[in-house]
Amino acid sequence: MIRNLNLTDNVILMNVRSDVAELMAGADILLMPSKFEGFPMVLVESQAIGLQALVSDRVSEETNLGLDLIKFLEIDKIDGWVDEIVKYSKQASFSENAYEVLRKKGFDLDSNVALLEQLYS
Repeated sequence: MIRNLNLTDNVILMNVRSDVAELMAGADILLMPSKFEGFPMVLVESQAIGLQALVSDRVSEETNLGLDLIKFLEIDKIDGWVDEIVKYSKQASFSENAYEVLRKKGFDLDSNVALLEQLYS
C-alpha cells in the first residue's frame, strides 16, 4: 500500500527495537487513528516522555492521564485531523508532575514490583 500510494520516501517500517523511547522523544506528535482500540500502553509511554498525541475517539478515554497531552478526535472527520496536525509544532511539553501522575495511576515500576511480590508470596 505504501508503494502504491507513492509514500516510500515518507514512511519507514521498523522491526522490533529496544530504543522506542528515544524514537518517541524525537517525534513531534503521536497519531493514533485507530478504529478498534482498547487501552494502548503506547499512550501511557508517550505521556511519560511528554509527547503530544492525537487519538481517535475509539480509544478508551482512560488512557488520558490528565497531563494535557492527548486530544481525542472523531475518527471519521479527516479534516479535523488535518487541522489539528497542522496546528501542532514541536514544543517542550514535559510536565514536571508526569512521574507523580504515572505513579498514582499505577504505572510505576516500584509499586508494580511490590504488588507482584504480594501476589506471589
